[in-house]
Amino acid sequence: MPNMLNHMKKLIHPVGRLSANWKPFAGSLLVLLLFFSLTPHLRLESAEKCRADHTEQKQPQAAASAETPQPVQWQMHELALNAARNFRNPYTDVTITAQFSGPAGAQKTVRGFWDGGKRFRVRFTPPAPGHWSYKISSTPADSGLTQSGSFTVTAASSAQTGFVRRDPAYPTSFVYDNGERYFMMGTTYYEIVRTACADTSEKAVWQVAVENAKQFGINKVRMLVHPWGAPGSQEEPGFYSKADFYPTALPFVDNDHDRLDIRYWQRLDDVIRYLESQGMVADLLLFTNSDLAFGTQLQDERYLRYILARYAAFPNVIWCLSNEWEYTAKDQAYWDTMGEIVHSEDPWMVEGDAYRALSIHNQTGGTAGGKFSYFASSWPVHAIVQYGVRNGQFKFGDQWGNYSIVQNRGHEMPVVNDEYGYIGETRTITLTQTLHRNALWGTVIGGGYASAGDGRFFNDGPQGERGRVLMTAHWHDAAEYQDIKHLVDFWTTNQIPYWKMAPHNALIEDGKRVYLLADLGKEYVVYAAAGGDFTLPLPDGTYNVQRFDPQSGKSTTLPPVTGGSPLSFSLPDSRDWVLHITQQSS
Repeated sequence: MPNMLNHMKKLIHPVGRLSANWKPFAGSLLVLLLFFSLTPHLRLESAEKCRADHTEQKQPQAAASAETPQPVQWQMHELALNAARNFRNPYTDVTITAQFSGPAGAQKTVRGFWDGGKRFRVRFTPPAPGHWSYKISSTPADSGLTQSGSFTVTAASSAQTGFVRRDPAYPTSFVYDNGERYFMMGTTYYEIVRTACADTSEKAVWQVAVENAKQFGINKVRMLVHPWGAPGSQEEPGFYSKADFYPTALPFVDNDHDRLDIRYWQRLDDVIRYLESQGMVADLLLFTNSDLAFGTQLQDERYLRYILARYAAFPNVIWCLSNEWEYTAKDQAYWDTMGEIVHSEDPWMVEGDAYRALSIHNQTGGTAGGKFSYFASSWPVHAIVQYGVRNGQFKFGDQWGNYSIVQNRGHEMPVVNDEYGYIGETRTITLTQTLHRNALWGTVIGGGYASAGDGRFFNDGPQGERGRVLMTAHWHDAAEYQDIKHLVDFWTTNQIPYWKMAPHNALIEDGKRVYLLADLGKEYVVYAAAGGDFTLPLPDGTYNVQRFDPQSGKSTTLPPVTGGSPLSFSLPDSRDWVLHITQQSS
């Protein structure tokens, strides 16, 4: 169907230049085109079609506009501008600067960005209610890009949580601006934007994947801003090309790093907005291990600043400089430079003493054996590691999951294992459902966070082509998702104060693969990956005990226990169990 549509378009486009021979048939051709556009099947659009047909068309709906009567705290407010003159290359030749002034002397300097044609935009998220004024100017000066005004911001409702930040009071955890806890549970859809560029259905496949992930407690999607974009792989044939049944889509026209493909960026807008509507975070991986992702240093820094201008105002966006930075052929000095740019130029990076989530992702195991490589740098806000089935050290998921977090603690920042193992992964350890659950619980019981993902292959392309879920963002059910939901519900619905707790595995005696996260003397969570018996010393007092089954999600109340000496606990069998032990109020 896409080939037929393209052929018809060539015959009748541009409409104003139809030859006399074709004019009698124009109406019929347009009816045929309308018929195909209304069919329920997936529609694919080439990158060229996106550029030709969409650059000048209707833009995605803004979160707020200059005419919004009452902008809201922590909700993005968008100002649209139109240049008075034509620029040769607005991306490289024009700089937009907006100065916002607010209550109590608040000041924020925000970059604007080009959005196709003569359009420019400034996105601003007010951090506080009250009266705000702004002045916008451009270099070079342009009357259409000069604007000033003011607006009054109302206080946030419960719908606006603000940005995700490292909690300064409990720096190994995340918190929203409004004080709500953020229990990060991610998934991975690397090339979701590529899918979004191709799938223009009213209910797109990637939207279905996002909605289903949310139902299982997932609240973050890892995605590439610059996708791999070409077939081939360093690991296995086609690993990085599993969305190849969709046309290639890249941030730049013909990968010329001086020419933006605006339609691609508008589709990325759509994805981020949709995640926001679902209460989910967009974890933007700004670069990746592909030569296509890099230009000159000047081009890379311009690209980075464009991303900041376009997406920093989204409260549901967090930053990851690169996926698997060691594979990029860029050294740590390069990434320190890029990290400092984001850290210093994101207008919403810091609020008080709370910093927005910012990190970088390492290769499998990492060059430092699973340790985060940038603890000595000044820019990271949280640590990201990849420690999964190819760790080369541990056999059981709980072992590598727990180790990945515990060995990276002690640096006053959250630790996230963003690839503890993909559903269906088979190298070098086959990740069964049990091992997957073990790895997930081992990670969280270590005081860290995790991102899941589906590494399975399905023949689910538009013509039955083979694709990998983590690339295509096509949803397929798996029993592992129910395990994820049970874990998220356990920590969140029980209101367990995990942010106050720390790993204390050394307190466990006589147990086999038993792990402890605790606020000593107050609250304890024990994960016994192989069940059985273990001993745990508890201070004086009476403690309530709940036994939780991570497979079924059911809890059983056990008799209270009295502390003051090491206590023995016995679990029903040799599969994994959780004990939640809390001291009774005096």
